[in-house]
Amino acid sequence: MRSFTEIFNQFSQAAIAKLPFGEDYRHVNALKSLIQQRTTLSKQLEKYSSSETTKHVAEVYKHFCEAQQEWNESIDGTDEELAAVATAEDALFLVCNNLNINTEAAEKVAKLEYELACVKKKLDIDIIPFFNALLSSSINAMTSWQKTILADYSNQENEPAQDSFIRYISACSDHYLPKEYLEEPGQRFPSAVDNNYYFGFAHFQACKNKSASTNTKAGLLASRAPKKMARKPGELVGETQDDKSLQSFLEMLFNANVTAILALGPTGDRLNYKLVSSGRFQTKFDEENKAILITDTLDPKNPPSRKIHFSHFDVPDQKQLDLPTAELTELLHVYKHYQAGMVLVHCDSGVGRTGQIRLLFGLLDLLSDRSQMQIDIALLIDALVNDRETDCSILVEALFKAMIKTLNELRQTRYCVETEPQFLGSLPLMVLLVATQKNCYSAGELNKLRKSLGIKEMPENNALVSKQKFFSVPARSSDKDPLPTPQDDIQRKATPVKQPARLFSRDINRSNHADRLRGAVVTIRQSDQLVRARSSLLPSSLPLIPTRPRVAPPSTIQDVGGLFPQIRRRISDLPRPPSGNNQTSFSKR
Repeated sequence: MRSFTEIFNQFSQAAIAKLPFGEDYRHVNALKSLIQQRTTLSKQLEKYSSSETTKHVAEVYKHFCEAQQEWNESIDGTDEELAAVATAEDALFLVCNNLNINTEAAEKVAKLEYELACVKKKLDIDIIPFFNALLSSSINAMTSWQKTILADYSNQENEPAQDSFIRYISACSDHYLPKEYLEEPGQRFPSAVDNNYYFGFAHFQACKNKSASTNTKAGLLASRAPKKMARKPGELVGETQDDKSLQSFLEMLFNANVTAILALGPTGDRLNYKLVSSGRFQTKFDEENKAILITDTLDPKNPPSRKIHFSHFDVPDQKQLDLPTAELTELLHVYKHYQAGMVLVHCDSGVGRTGQIRLLFGLLDLLSDRSQMQIDIALLIDALVNDRETDCSILVEALFKAMIKTLNELRQTRYCVETEPQFLGSLPLMVLLVATQKNCYSAGELNKLRKSLGIKEMPENNALVSKQKFFSVPARSSDKDPLPTPQDDIQRKATPVKQPARLFSRDINRSNHADRLRGAVVTIRQSDQLVRARSSLLPSSLPLIPTRPRVAPPSTIQDVGGLFPQIRRRISDLPRPPSGNNQTSFSKR
């Protein structure tokens, strides 16, 4: 009989052949997003195609924008670039002074054409060549997905061509891509309009567990991580984009009634939850209870506050979750919050490590509605711990099918799970979570299970001790008596101990499982009822073209007479860039 490792490897290879990860997904996602932008911009330009005068001025205005963009992006700011901006500005003034035109329409056409040119440039330089190279050198295909997509395309096309290959890629990837994208210029992973908070800063994932609260909006917010936002008391710093993002982030925490935060990865330059004050929101950190108190100071006489449980797992970027037992217990506690209210999870981009949490929670939700799968997983755990032979191929195949379906659904909102190891590590981690919540295995048995599942083993001296003291493991009378004795139960009742969230309504004895497993139902215990989440979240926007105060492009072109008040300050009056490599005043933003 084949081992669990052999069966797992068989189905894992078949699964990753159907899913793009890393650069594969980035290019597929960008392809659809940019094609959608190109179509939208082209339709908007059609409204202005009748006026030749407007198109002429728009062309002049576009040259000005391009010259100014090159100047802004330049590190040293050369004399040639400065002269190009001045020349383009002179031409813009001359044309608009000599013609009686609709300058507002001209500006709109110029901006649309500029955006369209940027989209086409991105497609032509970065995205299309990636797929053309894949098709022309198919023998060098690296990933399982690339090999599969090329083989399927070759079987359908007698005469492969670049255009038809692009169309084929677009057609066969719709089921795991957003239907409609947000307008997020410069985003590495464009995301969906659906369920977005604060213009794509976060996306909502509803809890589908049978025991989820019906009185509040229960689920998960997958979010980007705010950066460089802690300020020392009394420090005077001008408002930056980071400060605005912090205000939006704190407002999202407050208005969405977030009850728990799970931060993944090194803290680095991220938000310092222990010392945050931005705009109307202030936070305090309770070290003893690992909680954040966020206060809205808009009403100084009676400021409302919210208490948010805080957890942090130090998982490196693009790595799978490799958690000790204490953190698995903490993750179960976060899952309990997820059932009862709103949980916010973030790494850096809210994609890879955050995506693995989203996938895990989605699988646990699915497990709550499949009692037979619960029984099969419990039997698998029992077999792996006790070295019993078992044919788990049907169970593993069903779990991989569920993982693929769940991941595709999650990616339709926001890119979820960035690497193959993160995806493949989710199934063993889910099995380990089920074993952890049972609270009846010793440290040695859990390490034995970890080894069988291909998960890193942990030191036995503290494998079952949670830093948050969520539960304690009762002593057992002997190795032959795997479950707590009645005396253990009495002692545990006399000294109440906080237990981790239960995945099953009762413990499943590893002996006589034929009787004990029958009819198991997932009824994860809920926490106290929470206040209904408010949805008054305001969108924010980002500037299309980054500009400097010294060369700001006209945001609204006025009619002749009051022409371009924003750029009346002539280029010749601006300070010239310093000589040498001094980048103090002219560095990129």
